[in-house]
Amino acid sequence: MTRRTLIRGILATAALPLARSAWAQQVTPAWLRGVPIGGWVELPNSAISTVQPNPLPPFPFGGYPAGKITAWIGMAMDQRSCTLWSVANGGHNDYSGNEADSINLLADAPAWVQKRAPTQNVGPGDQSYYPDGTPASRHSYYGPVISTIRNRYLIPGGVMYGSVGPTREVMDGFDLTNNVYDAAGTYPNEPIPLFAGGASSVLDPRNDNIYFSSNGSLAKWTQATNTWTMLTSSFPIGAIYQATAWDSKRNLAVFFSNPQYEPARAVTYAADSATTTVKTYSGAQAGVVNNPGGDGITYVPALDAFLMHKGEHGGLVYRIDAATFAATSFTTTGGTNAPGLLDSADNFCGSLPCTQHIFQRFIYCAKLGGVVYQSYYSANLWFLRTDGGGGTPPSAPTSLLIR
Repeated sequence: MTRRTLIRGILATAALPLARSAWAQQVTPAWLRGVPIGGWVELPNSAISTVQPNPLPPFPFGGYPAGKITAWIGMAMDQRSCTLWSVANGGHNDYSGNEADSINLLADAPAWVQKRAPTQNVGPGDQSYYPDGTPASRHSYYGPVISTIRNRYLIPGGVMYGSVGPTREVMDGFDLTNNVYDAAGTYPNEPIPLFAGGASSVLDPRNDNIYFSSNGSLAKWTQATNTWTMLTSSFPIGAIYQATAWDSKRNLAVFFSNPQYEPARAVTYAADSATTTVKTYSGAQAGVVNNPGGDGITYVPALDAFLMHKGEHGGLVYRIDAATFAATSFTTTGGTNAPGLLDSADNFCGSLPCTQHIFQRFIYCAKLGGVVYQSYYSANLWFLRTDGGGGTPPSAPTSLLIR
């Protein structure tokens, strides 16, 4: 080894703490600094109502953009940048707009931005695509996922805009860079006949495959080949509003039943061994797990647990141990004013069950080390810090050799 090479290696090693420090600073925005682990924080000026659809879709149902939150919808998180996306949300007779909105949570002052304007000519309704060929808005439930490999927001199935609100099995994609929809037919239809409330997806982030459950069946979309495969038509879960999460420690797709319609349980599907396992709940809060459906559930690797929000006012959160499925209360601070969901009279949900549902609007972001929560249309986002965040920092040099 030459003296020059040795010096370069020493300098590279000495610079590592600085690189780690700079990297850590990048993922600790101003609004998060000083927030303790277990603490809630409100993000100022982060209500999705701050970015009104422009232009506003035509009445009657286009003129009600609050429907893109209240109408049984989910969102998806781009884990590369902690950017929360809402695409083509609405559906049935709630809202026709198929705009795409996003908010980058790594910013010091996050703000919603309209990335794609809503289609104005929505046709007669009750169709999968509007006259311009773009997807109709829909109730998306637990359907949306983000494929970082394809750089797409993907929406399998849903209840489409229109007076009837037809349930359709189409899968659509939105390009996160160019802010355009993929052409109709780019993706094959998912093979499970849907019913209202039945769209539940889990993304395997190792390969971006999707596991999709509905109506007592389980199907898999293989990202590499853009093909659907029916895995089983005898999946031991299948009622409406079944919550979902990906257990990254065990590589499991996890589905939480709706006890209003079927036994209270979770069903895991091991992606690597194609094994299905039924889990029963225990613990002091076993009776509230996804009961009566539509709860926000997300996996937090640092806790090896699923956190669950039921829409109650005051930042109440529950913890489900990922190994034992014991459900307990999760202690938090600073959430006294964290809003609950609103009922039909615009009152906060103060006791269970809530009349509205969170679905996929309680989502973990690894870089920030916490969960973002979207309650109702004019409410700011709230964030629950669960760990130090950051994902994987820069690794140490494995060799001092520099060519």
